[in-house]
Amino acid sequence: MTLCTLAIDKLHKRYFRHAVGNMLTALFFVLFGGIYEAFSFGVYSNYMIYSFVPLMICGTIILLIAVRDRIPEGRFILPLEMSAITFTVGSAAVGAIEIYGTSNKLTKIYPAAGGILLAAAFITYLTELKKLRYREERES
Repeated sequence: MTLCTLAIDKLHKRYFRHAVGNMLTALFFVLFGGIYEAFSFGVYSNYMIYSFVPLMICGTIILLIAVRDRIPEGRFILPLEMSAITFTVGSAAVGAIEIYGTSNKLTKIYPAAGGILLAAAFITYLTELKKLRYREERES
């Protein structure tokens, strides 16, 4: 049983929507970082400047997956987006703390949580891709 054209079009539209949402959120963090650093009295943080990068990468990955002909139907996008959001928020938090001039041990949680979610997204994607290939082999 193959996906009909309508179902594939819905998947393409959903993936494009997610990609655009990630790109717009990344743009927000570009503006947020710029405004925050403009009022930081000359103190800069690379974490704050580059906090938009995880969401931009996530949006690009989803966009690249969306333009492929074969799209797995699974729910791997959610852990991928959650990992990008975790890395972005963690980076912005570390940047704000650095600009303030202090440090906090709790900011080490963000990379660990983001890494776990990224690994979950990768495993889910590979599982869904394997299911898609198995389904295609069974049909042919």
